Amino acid sequence: NAYAAEGHCVIRANMPSHPHVPELASRGNSPEDVEEYLHHALFRALDRHRFHVQVFVGMSPPTPGYKQRTRVHGYFALNDPCRIAAMHPLFDMYADCSFEIVNAANLSNMDVVQAARIYPNVVPGGLWWFNFRASTYQETMQYRLEALPASRCTLLASDARCIEWAYCKTWVVKQLLAEFLLDQIEHGWLDRETALYVAREWLHDAAARLYQGAGQ
Repeated sequence: NAYAAEGHCVIRANMPSHPHVPELASRGNSPEDVEEYLHHALFRALDRHRFHVQVFVGMSPPTPGYKQRTRVHGYFALNDPCRIAAMHPLFDMYADCSFEIVNAANLSNMDVVQAARIYPNVVPGGLWWFNFRASTYQETMQYRLEALPASRCTLLASDARCIEWAYCKTWVVKQLLAEFLLDQIEHGWLDRETALYVAREWLHDAAARLYQGAGQ
């Protein structure tokens, strides 16, 4: 409520584990039930204030002892075939929120598009970390072009902490998009004007409308 009062309308949050809200007793509740109850309480507030929620999926934290065994720390991609489908009841349950799915698991790219076809409050976002590859971007752009209006997709996402890295990632995506759209034109699937429209929507206009209109 305080965030909404201050004019904030966008948040990054993990989805609840399932649509069932546990009933809590006066004492003796498990930590998992308390956490899930509070998670749903958060989403009820977000839904009430019509927040735009960024949901990052497709990555898992390292297992205990991972850093000690490998001397490396970090997350790994997790291609869970049920992850997006399990979120469908939550998209319906919190229908006054909008959800932008930023995905790091390449096998879930089609599932994200299918969720957006079913639920008007779901938007496919950019590809994240292990999903940020030329092959997966080309595949994902084909899925989205065939299944969704260009106005329903955002193409860029980055957690880069310096402008140089954000610029480089943007340049790479724009280059891949140019090659993809040129191929569509050469094969007769798009004309030049439609390809330029798709580029404007995917790179800027869809995201600009989404973030300007969040919370209204």
